[in-house]
Amino acid sequence: DDTVVLCDNVQHLAKLNEITHDFFKEHRLNINEGKTHVTGRWANGEPLIDTLLWPGSGQALHTAPPSESIRYLGAHINMDLDWSTHRGKMEATVMNLISCLNHKRITLQQGCMIAKYVTGPKLETGLRHAEVDADTTEKWDTRIATALKRRAGITQSKLHYSSLFTICKITPISDLRILSQMTQTLEMLNRRPLCRSR
Repeated sequence: DDTVVLCDNVQHLAKLNEITHDFFKEHRLNINEGKTHVTGRWANGEPLIDTLLWPGSGQALHTAPPSESIRYLGAHINMDLDWSTHRGKMEATVMNLISCLNHKRITLQQGCMIAKYVTGPKLETGLRHAEVDADTTEKWDTRIATALKRRAGITQSKLHYSSLFTICKITPISDLRILSQMTQTLEMLNRRPLCRSR
């Protein structure tokens, strides 16, 4: 699942494509050709425009420009390392919860449960890898807290989002951002080198 093949030139990529196809065929695995993308840049910065065929069907795989974001392991990434698409998806996740609360499509309890068990974990990949600043996460926390207060009928309350989240046992997205970054840093520090010098 979620296979990636990396190469430094089209000839190697074509060869690895054949090897991947043979491996998949031998183990009776299929790819979703519609979700398979080819993307990259040459050393001179020019985008890869070559067409690559999947040997099993001869169908051309989608060649994506380096600026096009591709969903991989839950993250929307591109060769330009621009996280704006993924940040947009994160914002949409937060706004969906807020909209459901504001339009009373979910109860207060459901809103608290979704904020705690769905929204936070869904944002974790982006908080770990994408560049999301503290002001943005605090804005998301404030908006979610405002929607929860509105759903509870306490809109005049001066409760800060941190107090409300403590009462509801919700970890603020701001705190999840810090925890994700700490986890990422610790994993990098503890990662063993791929090769050892003699």
